[in-house]
Amino acid sequence: MSLSGMKPRVFSRAAAVYAAPRRPDLDLVETMATGASSFKGIATAAVGVVALIVSIPMLKVRATDATAAEILDDHLRALQPMHQVDVPSTDQHTVKPWFQGKTSFSPPVPDLSKQDFVLIGGRLGVIQQQPAAAIVYRRRQHIISLYVLPSSGANSKSELSELGGYHLIHWRQNDMSYWGVSDVDPNDLRRFAEFVRGS
Repeated sequence: MSLSGMKPRVFSRAAAVYAAPRRPDLDLVETMATGASSFKGIATAAVGVVALIVSIPMLKVRATDATAAEILDDHLRALQPMHQVDVPSTDQHTVKPWFQGKTSFSPPVPDLSKQDFVLIGGRLGVIQQQPAAAIVYRRRQHIISLYVLPSSGANSKSELSELGGYHLIHWRQNDMSYWGVSDVDPNDLRRFAEFVRGS
């Protein structure tokens, strides 16, 4: 093979090497892309941590919401004819003893007739898979169900909420959990809770 036949091939290889030098602007773009990818990974991890932190207190809220829904369901079932009370009576000394042997605790049954919350009886409910005492009152044309069940933890303030057009009020007192539910005016429900707490 002659040298003249090799020259174009050598020149061609050299041209391939020197024809496309590395562009600084492309290096910058590649560096920025790599940095953006790293930042995206960090941002994704940060979002995951924040979501975990937020989800921890939400677990308690969801548990409370589930109990509220269960309370409301039981209250609505009791509003059906012949289901409001198991022991019809306006006498607290008749209603309170009725729960003996049906619950592991003795629920308070305050007489609030002077405050215009008239006792009409009591019934047995099942909340959180355990027996609960439901003491039933009437406020004008509105029925209020007061649910009482054992609950550990410190005493808490009354918290008012709304669910499905009904008002609920909840608090803990003396190792008991109290739930009041009704379609009565929320201010009346607050007063009802205050009277029960102070009885």
